[in-house]
Amino acid sequence: MSSKYVAVLTVESSTTINAPRPVVRDALLGFASYPEWTKNFVTNVELLDAEHNLLPDQRAVPSTGSWVRVTATLPDSTSTHINDELLIDYDANVGTLAWHYEGFFGMLKSERFQTLEEAEDGTTVYKTRSDFWGPAAWPLKWTSAVGLQAGFDAFGKELKARAEALK
Repeated sequence: MSSKYVAVLTVESSTTINAPRPVVRDALLGFASYPEWTKNFVTNVELLDAEHNLLPDQRAVPSTGSWVRVTATLPDSTSTHINDELLIDYDANVGTLAWHYEGFFGMLKSERFQTLEEAEDGTTVYKTRSDFWGPAAWPLKWTSAVGLQAGFDAFGKELKARAEALK
């Protein structure tokens, strides 16, 4: 669960969720429902076609190689970022989700990995990790590492609340 590139900044978080993996998977991969339950960090994910236009059916099932538009806001921030990202791993069976981002004319690149592991006690461990590299990753590290960590932690807590409410 890491990028093949050397990261300037890595942010990771883990949350234990008292719900079976299929329930957590459905919440994590149910992009259309994100506005209903996530208010921090990744607040919206929209499905795009190859030309980066919104798909008319936002409940369509994406696949590896699909494009998504991710809306993210760091906790305690008024700054919202909207980025088009490429799904580099999408496995609906196990709930694996990873996307690749390139911005600022290729000066900032990142890959985010999200996985679900079912424990013997029936809980699910949600793990997420994002690696950032490129020249613009240095200022990001100096200015936003704490906010990114808070965002990852907040998203895990919200995913936990959503999945536990659905089980």
